Amino acid sequence: MIEQILLDNSKDKDITEQSMSNLIYVSREKRRTSPHHFKTGALNDLLRVSATMTNAPTILTLDCDTYSNDPQTPHHALCYLPDPKFRSKLEFLQFPQRFHGINKKDVYACEHKRLYKINSFGIRAIGTKLFRNMIRVFFGGPSHLLLPEMPQLGQNNVVDKPIQSQEVLELAHHVAGCNYEKNTTWGLKIGVRYGLLEVAFSKHSPITHGTLAMGPFMGLAYAQYAFWPIWSISFTIYAFLLQLAFLNGLTIFPKINKKCSIVSNPWFLLYVYLCIGAYGQDLLDFLLAGGTFHRWWNDQRMWMIRGLSSFLFGTIEFSLKSLGIASHGFNVTSKVLDEDQSKRYEQGSIEFGVSSPLFVTLTMAAIVNLVAFAWGNVELIRGSNRRRKPVTSK
Repeated sequence: MIEQILLDNSKDKDITEQSMSNLIYVSREKRRTSPHHFKTGALNDLLRVSATMTNAPTILTLDCDTYSNDPQTPHHALCYLPDPKFRSKLEFLQFPQRFHGINKKDVYACEHKRLYKINSFGIRAIGTKLFRNMIRVFFGGPSHLLLPEMPQLGQNNVVDKPIQSQEVLELAHHVAGCNYEKNTTWGLKIGVRYGLLEVAFSKHSPITHGTLAMGPFMGLAYAQYAFWPIWSISFTIYAFLLQLAFLNGLTIFPKINKKCSIVSNPWFLLYVYLCIGAYGQDLLDFLLAGGTFHRWWNDQRMWMIRGLSSFLFGTIEFSLKSLGIASHGFNVTSKVLDEDQSKRYEQGSIEFGVSSPLFVTLTMAAIVNLVAFAWGNVELIRGSNRRRKPVTSK
């Protein structure tokens, strides 16, 4: 782990002799034996380091590759967070994320149009970059105050030593260690909560707690995102069950009368209506939000890819964790982008990069669907040939 103080408020000044803000670089420790919880774990590490070094009342969460297109954003946020009218009820202010440099067809569905443009009209507090109220993030609201595991992380702790002092640096190094969260409530009751399904199946589930706090419609709107990973169940069923049934000669959907080419079972019309209606409405919403057909098509494709890869493995890992069974962890992939990768991206090609277990189910689904499609065409040609075969008499 690396901690380096780049700017010290007590020493460094700008060209107008005004004190500059503290700037501290933290590269946290990671080991295969300890779960690092990706960005959420990094946020909790930064919260603890900040508490021990400055204990500032407000935290800004911002990725290294993002920026605010409005210089007044901090001013707007600080108008709300310290306000006594809102402070007891306000935990954070969020801002929607916008991506730049997306190729024409958006092959990776990076625009997140439903999350930030379509559905966000009915959901408040949708965003990724935010200003946090330090006290409420750490310890909850005033009705259920949680005491920290060490007094230096308390809300009333005053850091009276220079941030360059050995004692402060050692404490910051300790709370940022990869094993610090063991036998603590970090990620469960204190700090940023780990995992969508952990929230969905906790006492703070959007269906129960959210419905009581925000109303049934708002609670169900948030539940859609909290239960995102379990969509993988339906994706897996539709990716394999129908195709395997077809290859084995089993009938799932209502039959069509072959003689007169009409539907012999009226329930078939319901399947057609649900399919066309759902995709038609989704396409219409996407186009009305400023999208294009190609981007909608790629968005659908990536939605299926996520359902058969990250959502599926996330659901399996959550289930194993809930049963107390150790699961296989995932390493963070490199974010370095070379010239060839950029060129392929601009051409609209998907870059798989490295081998991963995530691609196993995708490959299996692709093979099964391809075989079923080929077999269906063979059966279609055979049936057509039988109908065209002339009838002869001896």
